This record gives sequence, C-alpha cells and structure tokens, in this order.
Amino acid sequence: MADDKAMCIGHEQRISAVEASAKSAHKRLDELISLNDSVKNLAISTATMAEQLKTLTENSEKMDEKLSALELKPAKRWEVVVSQIIQLLIAGVVGFLLSQLL
Repeated sequence: MADDKAMCIGHEQRISAVEASAKSAHKRLDELISLNDSVKNLAISTATMAEQLKTLTENSEKMDEKLSALELKPAKRWEVVVSQIIQLLIAGVVGFLLSQLL
C-alpha cells in the first residue's frame, strides 16, 4: 500500500511537471504567434511603402522631364529669333545686291 501511495505521488509530480512544461510551451507558442503576426504586418507595411516609393519615383521622373522641357523653351525661342534675324539679313543683302544689278 505504501508503495502504491509513493507511486501515485510520483505520478502526480510527473503530471504536474508535464502540465507546467506544457503551460510554459503554450506561453512561448503564444508569444511566437504574436511575434509572427507582427512580422507579417511589418512585411505588409514594407511592401506598401515600396509600392508608394515606386509611384513617387515615377512621378518625380515625369516632373523632371516636364521641367527640362520648360527650361528648354526659352532657348528654342532664342534660336528661332536668331534664325529669323539671319534670314532677314540675308534677304536684305540679296535684295540690295539685286537692286544694284538692275
């Protein structure tokens, strides 16, 4: 009888140890699940930020192209003015030479 009682106490201690171990394992598992959810949320946020950065970069490139085009407009106008002046000078010289010949 004493042997059975000692055996029961030994089993109770083992069961208590297993329950404590299981409880500890569940707590660690819950912490890992929480950490995993945080990592998933971080990955989603990073992907969203990457997409927004890509869009921002594309918009910036478009704005750079438009700005370059605007910066070139005065230079193009100046080229047209200079070209017109040269044409008028040539026409004047040719007209003068023709008037002298006739």
